[in-house]
Amino acid sequence: MTIKAKNYKGIETRGALTENADFEIYKCKICGSYAIYDAETLLIYTNPNDLHKHSLYAESTSSPGEFKVDCLICGGTNSFDEAPNEDYKKVLNSPWSFVLE
Repeated sequence: MTIKAKNYKGIETRGALTENADFEIYKCKICGSYAIYDAETLLIYTNPNDLHKHSLYAESTSSPGEFKVDCLICGGTNSFDEAPNEDYKKVLNSPWSFVLE
């Protein structure tokens, strides 16, 4: 089960596209930093202060590695995956806390 980002107004205020969105919290497998991912549009937002910036984040079976997303904290490439529910309190204490409020 994933952690859902439910504060669409706060997310939109910071620049993200929210029409038909289904936001989930993602976590870098290398350093543990967070991002939000829209499962409907396949867009990932890695900077909580500027959600105007986003990247397509999907693996293509015909072209593996076609989409490149770097973690802002550690520089890891394509290192994001769903954050586990156990991380809820950590997200609340991160720069991403506004997406849960």
